[in-house]
Parts: sequence; structure tokens; C-alpha cells
Amino acid sequence: MAQLDVDLMEEEHLVARSFTRDISFGGAFVAMKGIPRPALDSKLDLVFKLGDDAHTTKYRVHARVVRETDDGIGLMFKDFDASAFRSLRELLRHKDEFVSTSGVHA
Repeated sequence: MAQLDVDLMEEEHLVARSFTRDISFGGAFVAMKGIPRPALDSKLDLVFKLGDDAHTTKYRVHARVVRETDDGIGLMFKDFDASAFRSLRELLRHKDEFVSTSGVHA
């Protein structure tokens, strides 16, 4: 599966930049090896950017940290509304077209 670059935001402040190792309609696992991670139960926004340099679309999804491992954090999506559903549907439809450009791989 392709990895998606993601910014983890807390109250409009960047917490970390990383990539997803897994994503579904229920949540995502974000690689955080060697990166300071948010605490369990933290509420975050995940911001995904899809496209190329000429045209980029941002997708924002609310989530809560529900799991920690040595490799990263598990997030459960929350406060689902029609806009969040459309964003996730678009991300999942195109996830295999976009490869992480972060240069960080698990």
C-alpha cells in the first residue's frame, strides 16, 4: 500500500509531520519512530495533501490517539460529518496513486 504524507495538528499547531502506514474509514496508523508523539487520548487533526505541485487539495479529518507502539500511533477518526466522509472517501480512492515524499520509511 502507498503511504500518505500527513501533518498532525493540535489546535492549529503542527505537532508532527509523518506518513500513514495504514488508513481506513475507521482510523489510521501513523509512523512516529524517532518523532515525539502525542499522548494517548490526544485530539488531533490529520491533514492530508493530495495532488502535485500545480494543484494540491488538503483534506482535514478529526481524530483521537487510541494506541501507541514503538513504531507509531493508532488514531480513531471522530466527529464524522458529511465533509469528513467525503474527504476520507477521496483519500481512500486515491491512496495507491500517491507515494510518500517524506523520505521516511518504516
